[in-house]
Amino acid sequence: MSGPAFDYTTAPNIFLGRDGSGPLRIVWDTSVLILFQKYGETLWDDGPVAEPDHLRDQIEALGTIVNPLWLTRDIRFQVLPQTLIDFQRHFPDPDGKVRERFIDAIEAARLFGVGFGDEDYGPPAPTCEPIPRETLACLPRRGLDRELVDVAQRVGAHVFLTNDKKLAQKAPQIALYGLLLVRPAQLLDELGFAGELTRRPDWPAPDLQRVVELLRPFSSNP
Repeated sequence: MSGPAFDYTTAPNIFLGRDGSGPLRIVWDTSVLILFQKYGETLWDDGPVAEPDHLRDQIEALGTIVNPLWLTRDIRFQVLPQTLIDFQRHFPDPDGKVRERFIDAIEAARLFGVGFGDEDYGPPAPTCEPIPRETLACLPRRGLDRELVDVAQRVGAHVFLTNDKKLAQKAPQIALYGLLLVRPAQLLDELGFAGELTRRPDWPAPDLQRVVELLRPFSSNP
C-alpha cells in the first residue's frame, strides 16, 4: 500500500484478524492522557526525558506515535468523555486553569467524543460480540478502567492505549474480543515488526490546525 491507511492483514497482532484496510483507531486511557499532558512540550521539542528508563521508553514511544506517525499516517485518536472525567480527578491543578486549557485543546483538535471521524471507511463496528462482564471483571479495579475498555471495544477501536502495566497484562483476555490493550512502547514495537515505521506514504500536508490546537497548551502564549 502507498497511501496513509493501514493494511490490516500485515499487522495481525494489532488488528487481531481483521481484513481489509483503513485507519488505525486508538482510544487513549487516562494514564496516556496524563503522560501527554505532563511531557507533551518535551516530546514536541524532541527534548530529553529525565525519567527512569522504563518510563522514558513509554514517554518517547508516545511521542513517536503522535509525531510523526499521527501526522503522516491515518491514525484516529479518541479521548472518551469518561476519560476526561477520570483525568480531572487525577490531575492536580488547584485553580483548574491548566487542566481546562489542556482539555480545551483536546476538544479543539477533534480528539474528544465517541466517534472516530472516519465515516469514509464505513462504521467502525467491532469484529465480535461485546466483552462479557466476567471478562471485564478480570481487569484492575482502579478508576474507570473497566468502563473505558468496554466503551472502546463497543465503538470499534483497534487499540486501547494505556501506560498501566497491570492493565496491559490483561491483553490476552481482551484480545479475544477484537481490542488490543497495549502500552506505547509495545505498540511502537508492533508497528515496527509490521514494517509500518519505515513506510513513507503519499499523504497531503497534515491538518495543521489540529496540530496547532494540540500544541496550544504547551505554548507560552495562551
